Amino acid sequence: MSMKTKTNYVCNNCSYKASRWQGQCPQCKEWNTFEEVLVSKTAKSKKQGTLSNIKPQRISDIELSNNYKVSTNIKELDRALSGGIVKGQVILIAGHPGIGKSTLLLQMSSKITDGGHKTLYVSAEESVDQVAARARRLEVKEADSQILSITDIDSVLEIASQYDFVVIDSIQMMTTDDLQNRSGSVPQIVECTNRIVEMAKRGGVTFVIVGHITKDGTIAGPKMLEHMVDTVLYLEGDKQSEIRLLRVQKNRYGSDSEVGIFSMTTKGLQCVSDMSSIFEVDTNSMYGTALTVILEGSRPVVVEVQALTVKSSYGYPKRTATGISLNRLQMLIAVIQKYAGLKLDEYDVFVNITAGINVRDPSVDLAVVAAIISSYYEKPYTDNPIFIGEVGLTSEVRHVSAEDRRIKEAKILGYKHIYTYDNVKKISILKQNLL
Repeated sequence: MSMKTKTNYVCNNCSYKASRWQGQCPQCKEWNTFEEVLVSKTAKSKKQGTLSNIKPQRISDIELSNNYKVSTNIKELDRALSGGIVKGQVILIAGHPGIGKSTLLLQMSSKITDGGHKTLYVSAEESVDQVAARARRLEVKEADSQILSITDIDSVLEIASQYDFVVIDSIQMMTTDDLQNRSGSVPQIVECTNRIVEMAKRGGVTFVIVGHITKDGTIAGPKMLEHMVDTVLYLEGDKQSEIRLLRVQKNRYGSDSEVGIFSMTTKGLQCVSDMSSIFEVDTNSMYGTALTVILEGSRPVVVEVQALTVKSSYGYPKRTATGISLNRLQMLIAVIQKYAGLKLDEYDVFVNITAGINVRDPSVDLAVVAAIISSYYEKPYTDNPIFIGEVGLTSEVRHVSAEDRRIKEAKILGYKHIYTYDNVKKISILKQNLL
């Protein structure tokens, strides 16, 4: 039978399909994002012919094994995955270049192999010699781990059926000969991922695939890539800092609010069980600093907020935020100006969260305000206090989630003076305490 082909055009940004090329995508409104794709009609009809062999099952007749989840033998990774990996699960892990994705997956492959599972590490970006050299540098037990360097997804899936666990590094480098598009294009990424998901669900093989990050911090390729997989993980952190956070963006087999915490060392990523000890500092003699307790997943963590106010040399004051949202900082500065009487429109304001972590928890608001006020008056807070609270637009301080757990953690670490809604109703009270 001769193969019939049809040409479609697919948007690189949102995967919208069109029968002809268009300058602007009608769905996402982006320009010049369409790529030509050749579609095989014969292959599609062949696949539809196999559906007659599939029969539905009664949910009550399906038995789950006792080993529903398998431990990766990496404590923080298991925490992020809500206990471990599931047979047939497809996990997408993303992060900026050099953040430690390949290092973590190489360590994970070795640990799972030690647990008696057959693993395959597929490197589409490095040779087997390069992967082996990194494994020896990290002192990873690679004797039983299998390594393959190849970019053809069909060859990978043919071999993958012999393994329990497969790592593909990275999905943007994988291709199939059925498409004529270049590697990294939307059609190649979608088709390769689709075949991986089909193999995982049909054969029970667990896949972990690495995804590249674009300059704006999103996973390269179409947004539907995240919908196709079961779990999406982001490895975050400042490469100048040793701390790495493994955040869960999506998880069909558990919570999506947990966070794994690691420390980057010369021997790879090491689990951090007590993150608060890393940030424990004495701020008694330093103005422009304040401590708060944030939640990373379900764990309370003490972090330090630093602020610097400097007389502006230009007509337009500068605001810089590292570790928190710049929009949030600008809002807090406006509240301080109106309700605490600080003339910050004449000052440059810089705010930094130490250790290079990004804080999305609104409980950091009160600490940011406290640090800015302290820097403005050049007076430190006494007794090493903790500030926990969300600040509203009318300067009121609000309760935050799990406040009791945060206070308990602060007291365990020896902090005796804790400011929350109970003793700071308005931010003007912080100014009164300094003067």
